[in-house]
Amino acid sequence: MRLQPFLDSLTSEQLIDRLNLALDGASLGIWDWDLRDNSVQFDRRWCEMLGLDVAEITMALSTWEERVHPDDIQQCYADIQAYLDGKTEFYENIHRMRHANGEWIYILDRGRISGWDAQGKAIRFTGTHFDCTTTERAKRVLQNQRELLAGMVSNLPVAVAMFDLEDRYLAASDQWLQDHQLDGGRILGHRHDELSAPLPSEWAQAWQRAQAGETVGAEQQRITGSDGRRRYLRWSMRPWRTGDDELAGIIVTSEDTTAAVEARLTQERDSRLSALGLMAGGVAHEINTPLQSLLLNAAMISEELDGHADLELLRSCNSAVLATSKRIANIIDALRTVSRWQPGDPLSPIDLGQLQEQIADLCRARFRHAGITLQVEHESGGPFLGLGRPADVGQILLNLLNNAFDAVADSKHENPEDAWVRLLLSADGEDLVFRVFDSGPGVAPEIQDMLMTPFCTTKPLGRGTGLGLSLSKSLAENLGGKLRHLS
Repeated sequence: MRLQPFLDSLTSEQLIDRLNLALDGASLGIWDWDLRDNSVQFDRRWCEMLGLDVAEITMALSTWEERVHPDDIQQCYADIQAYLDGKTEFYENIHRMRHANGEWIYILDRGRISGWDAQGKAIRFTGTHFDCTTTERAKRVLQNQRELLAGMVSNLPVAVAMFDLEDRYLAASDQWLQDHQLDGGRILGHRHDELSAPLPSEWAQAWQRAQAGETVGAEQQRITGSDGRRRYLRWSMRPWRTGDDELAGIIVTSEDTTAAVEARLTQERDSRLSALGLMAGGVAHEINTPLQSLLLNAAMISEELDGHADLELLRSCNSAVLATSKRIANIIDALRTVSRWQPGDPLSPIDLGQLQEQIADLCRARFRHAGITLQVEHESGGPFLGLGRPADVGQILLNLLNNAFDAVADSKHENPEDAWVRLLLSADGEDLVFRVFDSGPGVAPEIQDMLMTPFCTTKPLGRGTGLGLSLSKSLAENLGGKLRHLS
């Protein structure tokens, strides 16, 4: 059906009737502004939109002006002038108008010049009003939520960034911007690699897993930044979903823990040195005694070689030299095991029975000098092979034995037989367990829960760092084990 013949066949009344039907269907109100005298004709729908009666209102520009929100009127006229100056194809503005019931509604206002005088000057301006309150309020609620989200994320004390499924930024915290040297005003809608150096390569696989709906992260990971500097990060990547539970992107959080990790490593090193320091005097004595024996036997061998050699005596001296050398070598191996500290070393098989004896060798002289019996035992059924880092396991045993030594020494037992420490190695299912018992007074109930927290100590001021048990617990957990206090 051709439109023009159809329109030509309608009377004026029919055209008006169909126009009204179309306007009603589109919920549009009509205004017609005479620019010469500022009179304005408002139709019934325009009035009903504002709760007004078309028969009672004044057909003038002031009727519209008085109902426009004071904060919006200036922009309305600015947009009208921009259209009249030819800067836009038509006039369009969304502004608030006061309804007859006192509420503010949002109006989408559009118009064009519809009449000119003989000199070509615009004299008539016609347009429509559309009540877009529901849509506009929804948009503004959404915008407010976005701004609230951006504000919350921006002020978080850690580095946080929110991405969509195309890896484009939706929000980022100030700390994230600082860590990655980004301009917060430029990131939205852009991928990270468009703005800055790529994210850590260690995150690439985790990023893909997070986009597939998995939560991934690490409590402590050493990474190399774009500046070549090594840092420690605690980070996580988790998916975020829409209200319909559809995957919409990922949220990345990271915290630079370099300072804290380096401080902890310093504390661990100091604690290790402190534990070794306690052993130093005993170890010196433990080595000095066999050295004296070694020198004596070497002198006897030299004398025999200078004279008439007694083969039996030479064999005896040689055996003593070998045994003494082996004893010294064992002590040096034990020292090397405990002092070799590399936090990043991989786990390796350990003969825990042998390690138990090595650590005991370091401690025996100190215990013997204090009159404390050190009992080293293990259940039958060895060898006891485990997976770990020898330096870490050795450090744990050394710390536990030092603690037990102090507890027994402070008890001042009258009977020497009552002063003892026992180190037991046993199997418990698939687990290998070290147990340390002592004849000390035990730990007061009120501090048992705090016993393995940093700087907790029951020793007098100036004795110990308060880090031994805390360090031992951390080392045990890093090795996949645990450390518990029973009584």
